[in-house]
Amino acid sequence: MKGFQARCTAADTGVVAGGGAPAWFGPALAAGLAGIRADIADIRGDIAEIRGDIANLTARQRNAVAVHQTDQLIPLNNGAGNSDPNFPPTIYALNSMNGPRLTTSLTFYGQPAGGAVEARRDRFKKFVGIRL
Repeated sequence: MKGFQARCTAADTGVVAGGGAPAWFGPALAAGLAGIRADIADIRGDIAEIRGDIANLTARQRNAVAVHQTDQLIPLNNGAGNSDPNFPPTIYALNSMNGPRLTTSLTFYGQPAGGAVEARRDRFKKFVGIRL
């Protein structure tokens, strides 16, 4: 009687008599894992974005305390994680930026680049964390 009960139980649950996983288990597991792997990839992307945001926040905080013309500025990263190769190293250098260079830097960071030179300079200062 034990053998009969075992076979009936196996048939009811889909388990192959004698042990082992049912035929549907492998594909179902693979499909479930594919979704989990996609979720993990999304989370990794989110973490990378958060790290970039934290780095920019830190740079803005350090730039906010720069008050003298010779104080060093910390460059920010754009959405791709790159810093502007023309980022001004000091407040003096930022104050000396001309119109085309301001336009290039604002565009690099995805900021509006229109307006008079002083307006663009103020916009850039505000973006990098310098208090006006």
